[in-house]
Amino acid sequence: MRKTNFILLAALLTACASKETTALVEPLPPQSSVIELRNVTIPANFTISDFDWDRQTLTLQPFSMDLYSSEAIRRMKPGDKFLFDSDTLTVGTVEFDGDYVLINKGIEEGGADLRQEGNGFYRGVIWDDYATFTPLNSVTLPLSDTWTLIDCGENLTDPSIEVIADHQVYLDALPDYHEQFSLLNTSVEIKNGQIVSIARRWTP
Repeated sequence: MRKTNFILLAALLTACASKETTALVEPLPPQSSVIELRNVTIPANFTISDFDWDRQTLTLQPFSMDLYSSEAIRRMKPGDKFLFDSDTLTVGTVEFDGDYVLINKGIEEGGADLRQEGNGFYRGVIWDDYATFTPLNSVTLPLSDTWTLIDCGENLTDPSIEVIADHQVYLDALPDYHEQFSLLNTSVEIKNGQIVSIARRWTP
C-alpha cells in the first residue's frame, strides 16, 4: 500500500511539474527558398559599392520576415519566453485585439506586437507597422542580363524611376544619402539564382 501511494504521489508531482513548464516561442525557420535564394523575392541591405560591375554581381545581406505559428501564439502563456526582434522577453500578459496580439502590453510598453497575416501566421511588428526580420548570411549573386531597377524619387510624391540599362551610370550619379538600400525599403527578386529586379520604395 505504501508503495502504491508513493507511485501515485510521484505521478501527481510529475503532472504538476509538466503543467508549469515554460515554452520558447520563436520565429519559424526561413523557408528553404529563402535560404537557397533560387526563386524568391526578399528584403535586403546593400550599398552601391556592393555591386561588382566587372563580374556583374551584387553582394547583399538578405533577411527573412519573422513569422510565428498561430498555434504557438494561441498557446503562449505567462512565464513563457518569446523571441522578438532579436530580444528574448519573459511573457507576462497576452492580449488578443482583432488582428493584433499584444505581449506585455505591446511595443509601446516595452513588450511586443504581432499582427495576423492572411496566410494564418503572425508577424512581428515594430513602429509604423514595419515587420521584424532575421538576418541571413550575406551572399553574392549574379545580375541577370536584363535586370531592372525600379527606384523611388528623392521625395515621397516623385514618380518611380525604371532603369533597364546603364545601371552603373544611374547609381553612380545618385547623391551620397541615396546610396544605401535598406531592408525596410528594398526588395530583390531572384529567379533561377539570378537577380532579375531590384525595387526601392520611398519610406519616411
